[in-house]
Amino acid sequence: MLTAFVLVHGGFHGAWCWSDTTRRLREHGHWVATVELPGRGDTAHLAATVTLGDWVAALDGVVDTAPERPVLVAHSIGATTVNQYAEAHADKVAELVYVCAVTPRDGDSGSSTMLEAGPESVLLRDGSFTPGPDQTAVLNKECAVEAFYESCNQSDIEYALAHLSPEPMLPLITPLTLGAAFRGIPKTYIAARDDKAMPLAFQIELAHRMEARLVLIDGDHSPFYSAPEALLGALLNPRATAAAH
Repeated sequence: MLTAFVLVHGGFHGAWCWSDTTRRLREHGHWVATVELPGRGDTAHLAATVTLGDWVAALDGVVDTAPERPVLVAHSIGATTVNQYAEAHADKVAELVYVCAVTPRDGDSGSSTMLEAGPESVLLRDGSFTPGPDQTAVLNKECAVEAFYESCNQSDIEYALAHLSPEPMLPLITPLTLGAAFRGIPKTYIAARDDKAMPLAFQIELAHRMEARLVLIDGDHSPFYSAPEALLGALLNPRATAAAH
């Protein structure tokens, strides 16, 4: 059975991080599209004013091109956008799939949820971030390697570091409004065992909060680089790889 997928990147990243996953899914015959959230890349000039609503609208524009209700795949803090989108447009969504994701609940924001990861998260160490231009945060490159790419090969690390961008903060400090529409959508949480940004125990906790099917894979916070085959298998057949929890 062929599926439509819409892939949403996480913080400091862009649609570029999904290139290999997109290729692999298309080789299996699936329809795939990616989202570039405003405030980075060609729209970096919007960073100071971009809102969570703008991110939701950008996602909606891509979902509307899908041939059927898509599966929304959110990496990391991209789940902030996906969760708010799902509440407003539940009728357009087949399933939510989280990949090492920060998944805010009703009343929480992306940043407040991330802070719950605690001192085990490399991202929450002193000095990991510095203030950037236009109300953005800039991630220290040494921190990025340890938090995001510790198990990745050198060529992928170099490519990613060259493409990381400052992250707009306003959407990430905005509380979400979630209700029955969001709760009614099926959910899967793909957790990576060696993630240094999102400790495994916290990922499992978030999966419970979302009432999501839990799938455990090897790899770091960027399994699209560190564990591409495992990620592909989890996306294509999550029931076969689901963990008991």
